[in-house]
Order: sequence, then C-alpha cells, then structure tokens
Amino acid sequence: METPRDERTEATCELVRDMLEADWCTVVPNGAQSPLAVSGDVPDLPWVMAFLGGISHLASDVEHEHTPADVAWAPLDLLDAGVVVGRQRGAFRLRERQHLTLIARIVSSALASS
Repeated sequence: METPRDERTEATCELVRDMLEADWCTVVPNGAQSPLAVSGDVPDLPWVMAFLGGISHLASDVEHEHTPADVAWAPLDLLDAGVVVGRQRGAFRLRERQHLTLIARIVSSALASS
C-alpha cells in the first residue's frame, strides 16, 4: 500500500529510525523553524539546527573525530533539508552512516518527484 503524499516524510522518518535502530529521527529543512517530520523523542530543534549548522561542511557518510558518535545525518539535497538520527546505546558504525547517506539520496529523489 502506498503512503499518502502528505504522510511520506513522516513515514520516511519512522522507517529510517527503525532501519538504523535509532531512538529518534527528524527531517529538518535548511534554515527552518520547525521540522518536516519527527519520530521518537527528538532533541530540541535549536540543538538539531545548531548541530546541522556546525557539521554542514563535513561529509555525512564518514566518521569524524569531533562529532557525536551517537548521532548520524545525511543531506536531502533535492528537498533542501537534512535527516538526523540519534540513539543512546552505542555509536553509529561507518556502514550505518553510509546506509543513511544512500537512503537519503533515494528519499530525496522520491519525495522531490512526488
């Protein structure tokens, strides 16, 4: 069954959260005051926005020494947004970060064309 158009971003957030066994997931437009979608107990939006602003120059699918290991992100380029996921138990592995980047590319393309 296809997800209704107005629920696709929310459904994406829930699926990404489940796939990566994360505690929370959010999709945030660049420069926005509110998220497009949330799943789980997402940190305060100002923290998420500051995080995205601080890491915007970094590649999302590699490990970085000075970023939290329990948070992963990827750009949704065609939507001018980003997806951010986090979990309390354990760091995201490099393979999980790479999967998130690939998922984000697919989602960005699918949602932009719908």
